[in-house]
Amino acid sequence: MSVEEKRPAKRRRIQHEQAIQRLDLQRFTQYFTPDAAIIIGSYVRVILHFVGIAIILYVLYRTLESFTVEIQARYHYEMDELAEKARICHRNYVNHNCGPHLKGAVWQSFCDEWDRYPFYNNLI
Repeated sequence: MSVEEKRPAKRRRIQHEQAIQRLDLQRFTQYFTPDAAIIIGSYVRVILHFVGIAIILYVLYRTLESFTVEIQARYHYEMDELAEKARICHRNYVNHNCGPHLKGAVWQSFCDEWDRYPFYNNLI
């Protein structure tokens, strides 16, 4: 046997650091099962699906809410317009002396306008 064969093999420093890293990794992963990646991936998928569905529901809710607000605004605008027409008719009714006994042939067209809005009589 030669002297070189009797000499113990020295580890290179790079190999030693890799061995330490492998030991640290083994210590860290000893509590994981082989299916850990599948389990964690399943939880992440469930969370992402939940977030996606929540975003879709929020967008639908805001869309329906904006439609409702727009419809209510138009409704109130139309109601205000009709109320204003009824006030004008009421003012003309009083100014033209329209009444059951006061209607004349001349004022008939002005007095008939009030009959178009009978449901506003209680508001004024």
